[in-house]
Amino acid sequence: VIVSNASAELDGGGILASSAEVQPGGRVSFSGTRSGSGGGALSCGPIVLRGNASVQIANSYAALSGGGLRAQSLDVMPDAIIEVVGTTSGGEGGGMTIVSMIQVRPGGTLIVRDTIAESAGGSMHVGTLLLSENATVEVSNGSAAASYGGCIFAGTLESN
Repeated sequence: VIVSNASAELDGGGILASSAEVQPGGRVSFSGTRSGSGGGALSCGPIVLRGNASVQIANSYAALSGGGLRAQSLDVMPDAIIEVVGTTSGGEGGGMTIVSMIQVRPGGTLIVRDTIAESAGGSMHVGTLLLSENATVEVSNGSAAASYGGCIFAGTLESN
């Protein structure tokens, strides 16, 4: 699935869904999407990325939260990858806002870079960030212009 140059007045500049599950080997790509509220590219309930699934979000914007995506939860299974690059939020979570929990399982990869939030969480604004052994998380070049957490603003951070 490729979504580019799409916009929404409210949530989900590219896609608004009650939940999202990317099956093994599935590929989803967003570029140049905009939202007047939350989730510049994607706004939904829980997101699950199965083995060898890939989600890429680039150059998206949300006016209030989650420049790349806003979701209830994010579960990155072994060998799955999500990459959010060059996204901006006029509020919190320049790359993503996850209300509940991000879980990156062994062999899963989460990359968030070159993101800006006008409020908290330049790269990520998350309730709980749970990292399993052998999970890869790369967060860099995030900026929270007016508040806390230049890269990550988390209620709880746990690494096994």
